[in-house]
Amino acid sequence: MDATTPIYSEARYDEIKKEVSSYSTEVGYNANRIPFVPISGLEGDNIIESSTRLSWYRGPTLYQALDLLIELKSPSGELNRHPLQDVHKIRGPGTVPAGRVKTCIRGHSSY
Repeated sequence: MDATTPIYSEARYDEIKKEVSSYSTEVGYNANRIPFVPISGLEGDNIIESSTRLSWYRGPTLYQALDLLIELKSPSGELNRHPLQDVHKIRGPGTVPAGRVKTCIRGHSSY
C-alpha cells in the first residue's frame, strides 16, 4: 500500500487481496482465515492505530490482527524425536548423525 498511485485505493486493496487469496488457496491455506490488513510502513498508517486515510477499511489494525493469531500448540508432552537430516563420515569420531530435536519436555530426556 506504499505505492503513490493510486493513493490508498480500495480497488487496489481488493485486487491484491484477491490475488493473494487465490495463491494462498493453491498452496493449502484457508484464505477466509487470513486477515488482510492494508498498511503503509512509510507513513505508519493502520499499523498501531486506524488511519483516516483508509476510511473505507473497517477491519483491525496490523497490531490487532497479530493479537488475533492463534498460537500453535507444541506437542511438549511427548518424548524427544530426532529426525535425521544427514549422516556425516568423519575421520576420528566416525559416523555422525545430523538433525534436530522436534519435541521434548524441558529437563527430561527420552533416552
